[in-house]
Amino acid sequence: LFVCCRLYFNSPDDPSRRNTQTVFWLTVECLKALLAPILPYLMEEVESVTWNLLSSQLNDFNQSTTLLERYSSLSLHNYCSVDKSRPCSDWTLCLSAMNRWDKFKNYSNYVNTASSLFHSLTDSLPKGDEHVPSTSPLSSANVHITIATKSQEVYHMLKALHPLESCVSVSSDLCYILRASSISWSCGSYEDKVTDTVGYYNFNLNDMQVSVTFPLGNQTVKCQRCNRHTNNNFKDNLCPRCIQVLDGSSFAKH
Repeated sequence: LFVCCRLYFNSPDDPSRRNTQTVFWLTVECLKALLAPILPYLMEEVESVTWNLLSSQLNDFNQSTTLLERYSSLSLHNYCSVDKSRPCSDWTLCLSAMNRWDKFKNYSNYVNTASSLFHSLTDSLPKGDEHVPSTSPLSSANVHITIATKSQEVYHMLKALHPLESCVSVSSDLCYILRASSISWSCGSYEDKVTDTVGYYNFNLNDMQVSVTFPLGNQTVKCQRCNRHTNNNFKDNLCPRCIQVLDGSSFAKH
């Protein structure tokens, strides 16, 4: 859902959308590099299909006759940052890119932690409650999530995925991973809370105290374009992001 939202609903030139496309493209390139010696004919077919689809966007790309010829040359030279003084080829370029992925291991762990929190929250929310949607509860209403933690590990995860900390945000990476409308968090001491407030639920999960607030009655609006609930003002049943995209405005953070 996170990736789908970026690819299909963000502005075409939004950096986050371009980054996602680049990750997919580089993943396919690296898979071809790894599998070409084992499945050469299949990888040749993948190569042909890949560049037929991308040819309209990369008109200046000089594709070699075969995948093997391309891996022995450096056709990606103009698209990647490489040391021109050292021998290099598409093959070594892709392999070195995979080695550099290790530096993103921490971010992968952060995303896994946030994803685990999402599933824990979904399982912990009461079933049959009139204020909690029966299906996809966190993404089916204008839900606000507040997170408090004393764990340094969780703190680094929250800081990476939701840099605004105590400020309420509707567009951070953590918002999209948890499918929430808005999120805020804090680091420090906290106490177990017991409350009977309608539409408010509190959980202690994975070194975090998580509070989930659901709207009461009809206090929820869903964007008709991206199907996402936010606490921003809506116009013509569209959220601010979708209004900017349809108006042709440049990308913006909300």
